[in-house]
Amino acid sequence: MSRRTTLPLAALIFLVLPWTASSQAPVPPAAAQAEPAPAQPVAAPVKIEKIVLEGNDRLTQDAFLALTSLRPGEVFSEDRLRAEYNKIWASGLLEDLTTDVSDGATGKVVTFHIKERPIISSVEYTGTKSLTSSTILDKLKENNADIKTGSVLDFAKIKKTESALRFVAAEKGFADSVISSKVQSMGRSAVALTFEIKAGPKARIDKVKFLNEKAFSQIKLRWTMKKTRPHWFLSWATRHDIYSEGRYYEDIKAVRELFESNGYLDVDIADPIVDSRYNGNKTKKWLTLSIPIDEGISYKLGTFSFEGNHLFTEDELRKSVFLKTGKTLDKVGLGYIIKNIEGRYGQKGYIYATATPIFDKHADTKVCNVTLSITEDELYYVNRIEFSGNSKTRDYVLRREMRVYEQEIFNYALYQRGLFRLKQTGLFEVKEDPAIAKV
Repeated sequence: MSRRTTLPLAALIFLVLPWTASSQAPVPPAAAQAEPAPAQPVAAPVKIEKIVLEGNDRLTQDAFLALTSLRPGEVFSEDRLRAEYNKIWASGLLEDLTTDVSDGATGKVVTFHIKERPIISSVEYTGTKSLTSSTILDKLKENNADIKTGSVLDFAKIKKTESALRFVAAEKGFADSVISSKVQSMGRSAVALTFEIKAGPKARIDKVKFLNEKAFSQIKLRWTMKKTRPHWFLSWATRHDIYSEGRYYEDIKAVRELFESNGYLDVDIADPIVDSRYNGNKTKKWLTLSIPIDEGISYKLGTFSFEGNHLFTEDELRKSVFLKTGKTLDKVGLGYIIKNIEGRYGQKGYIYATATPIFDKHADTKVCNVTLSITEDELYYVNRIEFSGNSKTRDYVLRREMRVYEQEIFNYALYQRGLFRLKQTGLFEVKEDPAIAKV
């Protein structure tokens, strides 16, 4: 009985399972599935068919194309065109620039509408006999304010030249000079540039006096000023009675050093008070210079110490110190001490070592303690020595005059001696101090 009951149950379960699977949605045959939509053709990139230049006078098509990297046959892009527009405008050759893009037969036609800036055909300086053309040109070159024929008209550069001319005139004593410029069209985008110099009366020094000074006499202070002095009967030879700001501040530096070498660490020399008067026919201008001075306190040296030194001991560094405790603190002499100590570090390869003075002032006792704070930096070696501008002389000829050599410790004193030897050969001129670069 039990066997008959079990078999139908097993058969039922077996039949149910296939039924459950067959109850799902029928899968369509492969042949009945929908075919994918055909791919759309990719549009070909739009290219530059032609570049057109309009409004040009002197600027040729080839010269204009040298300002941009756009070329016919390349893919056209609005972003690229915008970037090239900025590049062309930055050249400074154009007064106006617009672009126009149109459809051509095979691509885009890019048209540039330009207006060229004028070219300076001539530069003249007129209006005064006191300033020669050679003097003017030399001074303008020194200040990078000279304008050359053939250059593009630049009003900002013209203003810079006018300012430089005022300075040149003032250095010659014409402090009231009036400088003006005139631009005259010469046709075909060319102009003639003229600078007119109205010098006015020459300013001469009548009196120089110092205000509030107590430590030194008026005569001593005036005698310290070598290039700014009152008019006297030999001024026609020295010309030191002609007021020049450049020479004046050179002399004030000497006056300041006079005070500082006598312990006046905080001396303050203000700008001069200038009073002027003209002669009867206003052909001469006489100046009175009143120079305010706040002397401050004259300090004596208290203690002299060092900090931050590791390469040299304090006793070794103290051999460079000639200032004495209890004596007047000579700030100018302190500068020589600092230079000597930094030079000693330079001989050992520490070419960027610095010694900075720290002043501890006591106004009540008029004593100042000095601490030299030394930053030794790092030891440097010579990696490579390069020469430029020697078109005829071989490098090895120059190297044998140098006292420093590659892969050795950079001895700054020997380096300076080598430069001196190069100049002594007389074969060439070292126009500027060589560049020393870290690597």
